[in-house]
This record gives sequence, C-alpha cells and structure tokens, in this order.
Amino acid sequence: MASCSHVAWLQLAGVKDFTFVDTGRMSRLIQELTAPTEKTPMVLFFLGRKAKDAALRELFPNNNINRCRSNGLADIRTDTTTIDSKRPILFADGYPTGPILPRYIPFPCHESRSFPVQWPFHDVQNLFDVAFAKVLLPFCSVVTIFIDDFTTIDEIKKFLVRWAALGIFENLPIQVRPRLVIVGSSTKHDIVDMENLCATIHEQNADIGTLFSDVVLVILGSPDLSPLARHRQLKETVFAQMDIMKELYWRHHWLFSAQHLRRFYLEALQHTATVAAEPFSFLASARTYHEPSYASARHVVNFLTAPKDSLRPRETAEYLASALSMDAYPPKAHRKSELTHFTVFDPTHVFRTLYRATCLAAYGQVLDKEHSARYHCQMVAKYFRSRFEQIRKGCGTSAELHAIYLESSEGNFMHLRSNNTCLYCLLRNPQYVLSCHHAICDTCVKIYGRAVIGTEHEFTISACLLCRSWGSVTARLKPPTAGVRILSIDGGGTRGVVPLEYLRLVQGEVGNTIPVPDLIDFAIGTSSGGLIALILFLYRWDVDRCCEEFDRLVRKFFTKVGRKRQSLLVKFRDYLRCWLSDGCYDATALETCLKETFGDSQRMFDSFKFTSSGAKVAVTATSISDASSFLFTNYNPSGTRNRDCGYKHVRPDNLEDEPFVWEAARATSAAPIFFRPAHIPAHGAFQDGGLKHNNPINLALTEMRAIWPTSSCPDVVLSLGTGMTETQSPVAPHFRHVLNDGFIPRLYRSFMSSFDGESVWRDLQNRLDERAKRDYFRFNLEMKDTPLIDDTSRMTEFRQSVSAQPATREHCHDVTIALLVSCFFFELETVPCFDKGAYRCEGTVRCRTASENVARVLSGRYTRIEFITDGGVLGTFDSYHDICWACRRYSKRLLFYVQHPSDVISLELRLGDHQRRRLSGFPQSMEWFVKQQGLDADFGTPDHGSPGTLYCRVCEPARSLLRKRKNGNPNLAQNKKAKTAGNSRQ
Repeated sequence: MASCSHVAWLQLAGVKDFTFVDTGRMSRLIQELTAPTEKTPMVLFFLGRKAKDAALRELFPNNNINRCRSNGLADIRTDTTTIDSKRPILFADGYPTGPILPRYIPFPCHESRSFPVQWPFHDVQNLFDVAFAKVLLPFCSVVTIFIDDFTTIDEIKKFLVRWAALGIFENLPIQVRPRLVIVGSSTKHDIVDMENLCATIHEQNADIGTLFSDVVLVILGSPDLSPLARHRQLKETVFAQMDIMKELYWRHHWLFSAQHLRRFYLEALQHTATVAAEPFSFLASARTYHEPSYASARHVVNFLTAPKDSLRPRETAEYLASALSMDAYPPKAHRKSELTHFTVFDPTHVFRTLYRATCLAAYGQVLDKEHSARYHCQMVAKYFRSRFEQIRKGCGTSAELHAIYLESSEGNFMHLRSNNTCLYCLLRNPQYVLSCHHAICDTCVKIYGRAVIGTEHEFTISACLLCRSWGSVTARLKPPTAGVRILSIDGGGTRGVVPLEYLRLVQGEVGNTIPVPDLIDFAIGTSSGGLIALILFLYRWDVDRCCEEFDRLVRKFFTKVGRKRQSLLVKFRDYLRCWLSDGCYDATALETCLKETFGDSQRMFDSFKFTSSGAKVAVTATSISDASSFLFTNYNPSGTRNRDCGYKHVRPDNLEDEPFVWEAARATSAAPIFFRPAHIPAHGAFQDGGLKHNNPINLALTEMRAIWPTSSCPDVVLSLGTGMTETQSPVAPHFRHVLNDGFIPRLYRSFMSSFDGESVWRDLQNRLDERAKRDYFRFNLEMKDTPLIDDTSRMTEFRQSVSAQPATREHCHDVTIALLVSCFFFELETVPCFDKGAYRCEGTVRCRTASENVARVLSGRYTRIEFITDGGVLGTFDSYHDICWACRRYSKRLLFYVQHPSDVISLELRLGDHQRRRLSGFPQSMEWFVKQQGLDADFGTPDHGSPGTLYCRVCEPARSLLRKRKNGNPNLAQNKKAKTAGNSRQ
C-alpha cells in the first residue's frame, strides 16, 4: 500500500446527486495497529475550528496536527503515544458544516469507497446532519464541543436538536452513548448560558437529552496562561471521561475490537446512505453471515416435540440455551488474550432481540397456556446468560462449552431423533446421519468434525456428542468456492443400459483410481435412471458392478405372469389380468428384487455403512391422483424452495415414516401398465416419475439452488438419455388420416411425447447463452425405432451401439476433461489488497478429488497445461511439484490483479494449445470469493471459522496462526517458499 498524508475520514461529494465517500482512513489506521483483532480503541471527537485546533495541539502534542489539512467532513488520526497500547486512541475533528467535493474521484494512493445517497433530502445541511449523527457520532466515546468556535450557543442547540430528531441512538444502549464535554472561555460566553446548555442536555426528556449519556462543562483558563496550562483541565477531563467509557463498555459488553469498529463503521455508512430513516442495528450488522433468527422457529418446535425419555423442563431449556449461544457467540465475537478480553453484546439484549420471539412461539405450540410458554422462555434466557458468563470468563468457546454440556449429560439426549433438524445446533436442516441415527448439518460437521488428512473439506466425526460414544460419519462437503457438478439420468426401462454404458466409457477415460461418483456433486434419476443413481451414488458400487446389478434387476423385473400364448383368447385373458392387477408384471417380485439389492431396512435419509457421505442423490416419482412430482432424496435443502416450485420433497416429520431406499426405487420405477403403483405407508401411492420428468434436468437445476443457494451456475451438467428415434424436422401434415390422426392416436402420441427427454434438453439449450452451453453435455443414442421399456432382448445391442457411435469417444473425452478440471477450485488467502490503483489478489488452487490421481491423468493427456486469465498466463500446471509433500494436497499459489473486487473474472486451465476450461466456481468476482470464504466476517461465521482442512504450514503459510486448530497438524517442516508463477493486471 502506498503511503500518503491524507487524514480525511468521511467526505461528501456531488452537486445534485450526492455521495458519501469513505476515504479508507480508518481502515488504514487500524491496519497499522499490531493485533487489531485484540486491541479495543477509543474514539474521541472534537467539534470546532480554531479553538479546537489549539486544544488538539496540547492534548496530543506528539501528533503534528497542522501537518495535513483535508477537505473532509471530519479528519481522524491515531494518538502516537498509545498506538502500541491495548486501547489506542483515535481522535477525530470536524465542524457541523464541512466542505463538499464537486465529484467523487478515487484516490490513487489508497482505497476509497463511494456510497450514493439513495433517499430524498431537504438540503445539503440535512446531509451534513445525517453524516455526523448517524455515521460518526455513534462510534465516539467522548464528544467535545468548543463553544468559542460557534457564533452563539443557540447555534449549538440547533444542530444538536436536528441530530436528536434523526433518532440516531434507537439501537444504542443509553449507558454507552457518548459523553459530552462542553468547552468554553468566560471571556467569550456567559458561564450561566453555558451551564444552562449543559442542564438542557442533561434532561433526558428534552429534545437533545437522549444524545449523550452525560455532560461535563469545562471552562478554559485565562488566555494569559501558557497553552499547556490553559488546556490542562480539558485534557484531564476528556481522558477521565474516556476512562469512564472504557469501564462502561466492558460492563455492558460494548467493547469492540479495532476490526469490529472498522466493520461497524462501514456497515453504518452503507446503511445510512441507503435508508437513513431506519436506525442502524449493531447486532444485525454483526450477523450478516448468520441465518435470520426467525428461520430457527421450526427447528425449535421440532426439538421440543421430538421423542424424549422423560427430560425435565430444566434440561430442555438448558439444552436449547446452549445451542443458541453457539449461534450467538462464534469465536470472533469474543476473545480472551494477553492484551484484552471482550465479548460483544449483552446476552439479555441478544436473547431478547434474536431468540425470545422464536422460543415463545415454539413453546406456545407445544404448551397449553401462554404463561407456561413465558416461564419456559425465561428459563432459557437464564441459561443463555449463564452460558455467556462462561464464555466471558474464558472457560471455552461457545462450541466447546456446548460439546462439554452434551457430553456431560450422561446420555440423557441419546434418544432424541429428528431428520428435519440438526440436534447439535437446533438451527439448520441436517444433511448427514451418523451411525447412531442422529442427524447433523453441514455447519456442525465442520465445527465438530476432524478434517481428513490429504483431502479438501472432508470431515470425520468418530463419536456422537449425544450418544457419547459410538455414532460416527465421514462427510465430504462441497468447498464453498467450488461449483456444482450435476448428473441427470433419463428413465427408459431396459434402455437404462445406455446411460450405464456412457458412464462406463467415462470411467474408462478417467481410470479406476478416480471413481465417477467422486466427480459428481448431485445426481438425479427417473425410473431406471433413478435405480442407477441409487446404486452408483448411495451405495457407491463401481460402474461395472452397477451394470451387472442393473442387468440382473431388469431381467427379473420383466418376467411375464404366465407363458406367452398366441391365441386371441389367451391374449385377451392376459390383458384382462393386467387390467385387474393394475400391471402386466408381478409387483411383488419387483419389490423382492429391490429389497435384495438395496436392503429392506436402509432408509433414504440414513447412515450408510462403509461409505462416506458425498453426492446428493434424488429420484423422481409422481402421484397417482394428478401426476404431481415428488422427490425422494438423501439430503435436505440448505435454502428454501419456492412453494410453487411444482414438486414436493418427501421428508416426513416422523422418523419411522422415512421411506426405505427400496421404496423410493419402487416408486420411481412403477411405470403404468407394467407395474401397479407403489404404496408407501404415511405417504401414499406413487408411480413412475417419467410421467412428468422423464428427463429430470430441470428439477436438477432447481434443486441445485435449494441445496447450494449461493451457486448460481453449475460447473458441469451431464445429462444421459436412454435412446431416441432418428431426428426429423417437425412437419405439419396437410391432410388428416381418419385412423392415424383420430383423437385417440393423437392423444397417445401426445402422451408418449411427454417421455421425450430430448425435447426437454433442446428447450434448456435454447435458454442458455453460447458460453454456458460449453458446460452442458447430453449423451443419447439414436435408434431407428423406440423399443418397449420391457424389451430385454435388445440390451446387448444397445450397449454395443453406444460404443459404435462415431462421436462417442470424443464426447466422453470432452466431458471427462470438463469433470477433471472442475475438481480444481480457487481460494483467496486474504481480502484483495489495494495496490497502486488496482487490487492485488493472492490465492491458492486446490483439488477436491484425489489430487495426485487427477493431476496425473491430466498431465498424461497434455504436455503443456497453464493457468490463465484474460490478462495472461498466471502459472504452469505441474503434476509433481504442485502436490504438497507434507499434506499430499494439490497447492498452486497464484497472484493476479483486478481493477475492482466486484469485477467478474474467470481463471482457466489452458490444455495444450487451444482447449480452455474454467476452474470450478468461475466466472465470479473476488467479492464473491471473500463472502464465500468469510474473509471479511469480523464477527465470526456460523461454522466458527473452521478452515475445512488440516492446517499445513508448508502449503498454507498465509493462514493465520492465531486461528484455532483443533485437528492438529500433519508433517510440519520449514515453510517452503510460495511460488508466484506470473502476474497479470486486468
């Protein structure tokens, strides 16, 4: 960062349309502090002109006050004598009416930000008042007004009244509002008038009485005294008031670190520029990374209504309070160190603001009387305050204390069960089920799981906190900055061998060391495609075994009831039997086959033995009443689905009603005519999902946004068809044939067209731009005719036809490269840094799947691979040296520049001379990466800052050593010098 002498804190620019300008001065002062996350600065504000300047020279003699002048509404500096103390002093000065810049011009020497005013204002003075009252004053401990610099005392009263009318402190406790020091000299103003001003401000019911927590009057000494002597009392008074505020901040949990102060200021400025009429909420600002508190109401109800073994109300309340404290106080919201100890926000205020309404509503649903709900809510608040005191005293983090509480409960909670609420945090939908059948969310997996060595974002929980021992799970999470890879498989009965053959060819392209399921994040299938998705991704069988099992299943499925006869009478009898039994094939035999394959006790949302929880899996079905769509899944959405999304997710509240895997397989494959509908207790009767979504690709894209709300576009979409007739251009006939074009044939053709997955794909392609189409792949087999879905005699022919298609190998190669490149994702090491007019971005490329195997396959296909952007080459891909020798993960450090963090860019791999593929997650802006990684989460993140991997000092030298590492370290040797292969300014 270039050095400069600018001291302006806040500026106003414009002529008709105005903009607040943050000069970046406060951020620079805070960055200059050592340990800004631990120091708790105090901000003093001095309002005036000449008398103010004279006083500042005496109060801060080591600062050169006159060295720099600015054109800002206020200037701010650090007291040089306290810069190394645990509570440094920042002092600002200004005047209620400041200069206005004609337009906003970014500084070349440091970062600045503009915030356009988006609300109507009366005049320019209104902008001045809002800037001082709502942006600057709330962060000051002591405000000093120099009466001698104003024409009259009434002038001071007027701007104080205007400030009070803005309602600036509605969300600021009265005890921590600034203390006011009125400074004047008896030679210019009557002492009685100054005392009356102080008395007016003291009155809490007065117009300006709520602005300050206390008011002190200081009369300057005689002008004949030396400047030092004349301002001695003022200096003592200001610093005495500051010391009082220090104590009040600590007592009322309003002691913010320097990082907190900076974040609050920027949030307040942005809020004020957008909606000045609404008061700024410090608490809401600190929770930008957290779910809205009202979202947890459903989960609290689920917890209160979950089966329990005679838990007392006290235990239930303490459990709830412990879980809520984990959400309220992540590590960055509190800290105890050698320098200081602070905990942000009073627990009573936090509980009342965030959780009281939720708890009242939840208890109100499960208890008969309103006063009982209030009593239980008060009990929760009591335990919440108790847990806060433990955090404040440094007994542990909120997550550690929650774990200690659960482990010390002697198994009282082991019988709690829910598949709709994570019982660790009571705030989110669970995503994984431990072997003890307790379900847990992604966030709690990161908090309490142990990162697996040599992998990215894979965690193991070896003992359940609720069971105290045997519950375990291994969960592979999608990295926050990685994109989504989707596999969609059409339905088609025996033609399901077609997508399986394509998958077998893809597996051959990548090799046996990289299972195809490891290259997919979300798999969805219909009918036979649903069976494939379940076998391949839930049970994680290899593709060859999946082919064998599918072949065995369909041959058993499609066994005729009785022998084939040629006489019309026998055929009529067979048709009548199909009509009466609601299917041509024996559904009981089908169910027996499915139970043999999937087991008769394995549920969809359940723990799976000997496998890690990886890809999300969904299969489709339709209701028999109106053919509305349903999804059976092994996951819950992280976000929310629109109520009018057009389908329903099957996830019962009662665990005993959770569908078995074989039931989901039975539902998705219950093709009308061939099998009777599948009846699933507590859910109803279902039939083949192909009646509505034989190609479920649109469902897949909708579900992607429900599972990963921040993922807007997928990395790779692979859609596998089950055969299509040779493509012909649409033709409207000129003549109507009485038999062929009657209403019955027309209805039949219209009905059969609903199973055409190719038309669904064409419609999707028409909605994509040309660049996005590169990420969407469709494999399908052209056939001269469309065989029936129960024709097992042509399965071998279909397999051979797939390999015989001329373009098959080339297409499989293309999708293989796309999937392999999508394994690589980028993570920023720090927030992009302003550097001489651009932003310096430093980060690391990682690989989320079998780093060494993926790198080896790519290197074996291409002799030259490079990381590039539109600005040039960033570095070369080295399959040997890019693998960290200590942790065995892929690690390629890159350095590049962007004009602004909001600019959307793309990092790509150039393979050979011409082929280019984007890294996972791109194109995106650096702002998006900052948010996804929580790099600017100064008050902590819901996952309590879990990094997602074991810390390795060899390939992660930039990761803060102050971050807690509960997982231990791999082989840590001396730091290896980071490679920066190339710089590129865009």
